[in-house]
Amino acid sequence: MIARKIVIVGPGAVGSCLAAWLSEAGLAVYVHGRPQAMAAIEAGGIRHYDGVLGPASATMTRPRIMKSLDGLAEEDLLVFCTKNRGLEEAASSAAKASRALPFAISLANGLDNQTILPRHFARRAYGIVGFNCWLDETGLAGWQSRGPLLLGSPDKGFGEECREIAALFSKALPAETTLRFGDAVHAKLVVNLANTVTTLVGQGFRPIDDLPSLQRLLSRTLAEGVRVVEAAGHRGHKVGDMPGFGLIRALDALPAFLTRGIFRRNLARMVKSSMSQDVLQRGRHDTELDSLTGYLVGLAREVGVAAPWNEGLYRIAKERFAEPSFVPLEPAHLLSMLERPRSL
Repeated sequence: MIARKIVIVGPGAVGSCLAAWLSEAGLAVYVHGRPQAMAAIEAGGIRHYDGVLGPASATMTRPRIMKSLDGLAEEDLLVFCTKNRGLEEAASSAAKASRALPFAISLANGLDNQTILPRHFARRAYGIVGFNCWLDETGLAGWQSRGPLLLGSPDKGFGEECREIAALFSKALPAETTLRFGDAVHAKLVVNLANTVTTLVGQGFRPIDDLPSLQRLLSRTLAEGVRVVEAAGHRGHKVGDMPGFGLIRALDALPAFLTRGIFRRNLARMVKSSMSQDVLQRGRHDTELDSLTGYLVGLAREVGVAAPWNEGLYRIAKERFAEPSFVPLEPAHLLSMLERPRSL
């Protein structure tokens, strides 16, 4: 039996929402993180709200605080909600502190966690977050939908444990398993390529009136991503209400005036990406860029498929995000940088 205790490591946007939802479902949830975050949550709990209703509608719950992981048992569940850049440190610290290694799951975007987690945990799986959420401040998170979560492993291992965890999580939000986890994680990766574009133009943090340029940026970028991952042998996979490969191809191939309504609806689902929150809200220079667009560019070279849009976006973002104070680009300007030969 897994999950005598559920320990959420990293109370960021995903971790805060998950801790709140699971606690409200009556599960034994604990939160573990940096001392400052733990102090804030211990004092004020976790408040969360539907993004449509706004922060004034936030409800508060108080998950338990776990300051040390040395009391974990094999029956417990560690859910790492840290990004890949912080997973090595978090997983290493947790494994060293635990007297008995529990089952571990990482919910990070990208595929880096599939090389990090096995170094520290013999029993592990991975989750794909199929919903958008954001952190206004420690202990206050907004969300666009309650789930879903998709659980699995690229080698199809620990299927019984994944089904048990999905059933447990389903008490609080939609959760299921898949035997095609490699396809699913690459389908999510393609959608996450939008994060680089939306961060570069500041979408979600400032008004953007030039929808035609933004639509071309996103449609070209994602369609290129589909071509790369399909060349690598991956098929499309449904992940929540995120656009599938067929829709992504259609948005790129059809005249923009025919697809503008669909584009607007999908753009509205993006709100604030995790990358844009790091760069534009917190002023961070270390982002998920390498795990997302960087991975896609590397995969394109590996399979011999040209990916000029994503290569250009990667180089531009690498340079701009390193600036002391990043200023978003106008969509038309970014578009011209990508379309102008040797402009990078």
